Amino acid sequence: MDKTISRPKYHQTEIKTFLRCGKMWEWRYLRGIKIPPSAALTVGSSVDSAVSANLSQKLVTGEGLSREEVLDNFSTDFDERAEETEWNDEDPGEQKDVGAELVSLHHESVAPKIEPATVQESFEITTDGDFDLGGTIDHTEQSGVIVDTKTSRTAYEETAVSRSLQPAMYDFAYEALNGKPAKAFRYDVLIKPTATRPARLQQVMGQITAADREWLFENISQVHRAIQNGVAMPAPEGSWYCSAKWCGYWHMCKGRKK
Repeated sequence: MDKTISRPKYHQTEIKTFLRCGKMWEWRYLRGIKIPPSAALTVGSSVDSAVSANLSQKLVTGEGLSREEVLDNFSTDFDERAEETEWNDEDPGEQKDVGAELVSLHHESVAPKIEPATVQESFEITTDGDFDLGGTIDHTEQSGVIVDTKTSRTAYEETAVSRSLQPAMYDFAYEALNGKPAKAFRYDVLIKPTATRPARLQQVMGQITAADREWLFENISQVHRAIQNGVAMPAPEGSWYCSAKWCGYWHMCKGRKK
């Protein structure tokens, strides 16, 4: 294993991948093997594209896009991604309808209340350690709240902000970029419709504490030391995501045929 470059730059997705499964990290980040996106990832990415286009327009002109324009952005992006998606037993048409419903929900219930300060702002930050951090923040609001839009089959736990790496990392980035702490972090969760319930919105808000930031850097530092020492442990025994359904690298790893 050789990723011992002088100053690696970590994104929160890489850290989360390593903590979930070292073998998954090895296939993706060390060997550079990319797998086709899942249906859920394609829907989420296309929804994010449409939401960002709407908020970008509002940032520039003060007025967002029309519902038709936002849906057109989603449709175009989805159709492009669909060609490379691993659909398995998912129907592309049905998934497109799900995404369109989520986009409409955000356009009607969330976007009108947002006063964006930044949209899709990328950051690269040099830390006091021997690694750097990078990422892209969905958007920040004039009030100083950092927001990340998610699509999900189920509601988030109310403790999601304090239990996730992403909020703490983005909070650190916000302060580094703006010279002042963020007011809070919020997940805008667009929950997918079911046969009995329409799409619905959940907003989970929280403030990042000094303990949250300490926990963040303890995790990153431990991951960094493990990588530098060539240690990448596989997923814990019995992990639900270590399966053909949830891991695109299954056929190269535990599920490979002799």
